[in-house]
Amino acid sequence: GLNELLGSAFNSFVRQGLGILPLAQGASSKESALLDRQGYCHLPSHPAALTQKIIRHFEDCRLHVMQQDGNWLPVSDEEARKHNVARYERPDILACPEILSVITQKDVLAIVEQRLGVTPTLINLSCWRSHAGLKGPEKAQFHHFDLDDYRFCKLFVYLSDAGEEAGPHVYVPGSHRADKVLEARDHWPDGPQAFMEWSLKSVRKSDEDVENGFGTSGIRLIGRQGNAFIHNTAGIHKGELPQSKDRFLLQMEFAATPMLTELINP
Repeated sequence: GLNELLGSAFNSFVRQGLGILPLAQGASSKESALLDRQGYCHLPSHPAALTQKIIRHFEDCRLHVMQQDGNWLPVSDEEARKHNVARYERPDILACPEILSVITQKDVLAIVEQRLGVTPTLINLSCWRSHAGLKGPEKAQFHHFDLDDYRFCKLFVYLSDAGEEAGPHVYVPGSHRADKVLEARDHWPDGPQAFMEWSLKSVRKSDEDVENGFGTSGIRLIGRQGNAFIHNTAGIHKGELPQSKDRFLLQMEFAATPMLTELINP
């Protein structure tokens, strides 16, 4: 299909035009196969010493929250806790050497390369806190899917424990696959046309609707501090609203083409 043609063309340009050698030579295809089949795979956990250095790095950084006009402004920690999500800014993230070491892990990049079919490009880098005890979910705390490039995936690292009460990441296995989407469409209670309206026009999706379509409202990726995983966010997913414990998360997005969702200055 078109996806494969684009991948082949861009891969030829990178290999022959730019002379960039593949990272995945000799790499295990197990994780890549899991990504293709279920849409996510777990990675080896990061050492406690590394995650603690990352956490300490952010102790002196300001949290930012989104305003009504869409801008992110710095606030006190007390004010940040009144918001579902508060993030750290890109320069503060890039200033942490340990995060740069996480981004450039060759074995992980090799898995991403196998998934994308080309040398990956980092197109987004984020770090945020999701706060517990608030009245209800907002934005990405509802089910949704991403369309950031024709091939892309995201790497997540838990910087805090993410148990049942701490807003674990939730993913609907197989929902990134066209065959699973067509199967959901054909079994939608109100018919295929209603499914397409729901899928393409309803940005945020309820657990009930997702379960009606895919037979599950998602798998909770419960984890401990330092745990890491990759998933294809073209599939349906959400970051669950924490109930009693905050969640602290690092996210890196890799894509097949340098179509930046946000400008990353080195």
